[in-house]
Amino acid sequence: MNYQLIGSFSAASNVTGIITDDKAVTILLHKYGALSFWDYAAAGPYVKIDMNPIVMGQHEGLAYKDAIFLSVHKFVGGPDSPGVLVAKKFLFKNQVPCEPGGGTVFFVSRNTRRYLKDIEMREEGGTPSIIGAIRAGMAFQLKEAVGVETISKREHDICRIALRRWQNTPGLHILGNVNVARLPIFSFVIFHQKSGLYLHHNFICALLNDIFGIQTRSGCACAGPYALDLLGIEESLAEQFDALLAENSSLDRTHLRRQKEYSEREVLRPGFVRVTLPFFMSDSDVHFVLEAVAKVAEHGWKILPQYSFNPETGEWKNKTAALAFRGRKWLSSISYETGSFKVKDDSINDAAVLDNE
Repeated sequence: MNYQLIGSFSAASNVTGIITDDKAVTILLHKYGALSFWDYAAAGPYVKIDMNPIVMGQHEGLAYKDAIFLSVHKFVGGPDSPGVLVAKKFLFKNQVPCEPGGGTVFFVSRNTRRYLKDIEMREEGGTPSIIGAIRAGMAFQLKEAVGVETISKREHDICRIALRRWQNTPGLHILGNVNVARLPIFSFVIFHQKSGLYLHHNFICALLNDIFGIQTRSGCACAGPYALDLLGIEESLAEQFDALLAENSSLDRTHLRRQKEYSEREVLRPGFVRVTLPFFMSDSDVHFVLEAVAKVAEHGWKILPQYSFNPETGEWKNKTAALAFRGRKWLSSISYETGSFKVKDDSINDAAVLDNE
């Protein structure tokens, strides 16, 4: 049985910012009869998106992409906008839409239905996000107004400045290859030089927020296998983490109505800290972030006694903050029983908070 080969790659990593040579990869895929799909979620706001790049010579006609997809909410001004799929028409072979819904049918009788022939109309059932689509268009307009060349030059300079500062920072380890083309997306871990022990990624994230007002993301950034490679975690160790983090199978999810996965040891989840230094960031802001990260790398361990962590959520809080760890609010936290709008107190019991002394 013959199967259609499909190659799906990220135009740039949302973990390391490393840019993939999309033309070379696409040419290789097409040489072997594979389709070329590209994820521009991380790269889209900053690089040229070209479905049909021109390549002359022996590879002429092989560099076209079969499909690209991206999230416009990652663009400047793009929050609340929908995702975008751009694909060659020949890919849409099924006359039945992936998700049938309102506006996808031409006519329906008691025994038959005929779907629309227009691909976009057939595949986008229901009421579209009209305002979101307009916002998406404006986000692309803004990117084009700034210009990809301007963005690329600015971000190249930011990468050069950041790497020059951070590569000479003791205790700071930047993940991934730092000698290839990249976006100014940096993921890193920090270790105590004398002990060789790493600071918890959520603790680093908390310090950058609490002391410097810098918002970063800690975790594995939706790239689990790649993160394991970058952190040097072999599969056998990954399986141990999985077993330790797994929810207790004896918990009754049906009757307890749990809204999220529960782990008694969430704090053990491996990860790193990610920060982005986008093209629109001023020089002073860039240097502020660079110095803040360097300070945390050098002195962060000294502040450990002032923090407590919650093993069930992995969160770190300064002891001078409220005693209870405030839980996230859900729709189920809202009550109208008193005849008015009330939000329940979901504070986590202090008994679950461990002192780091």
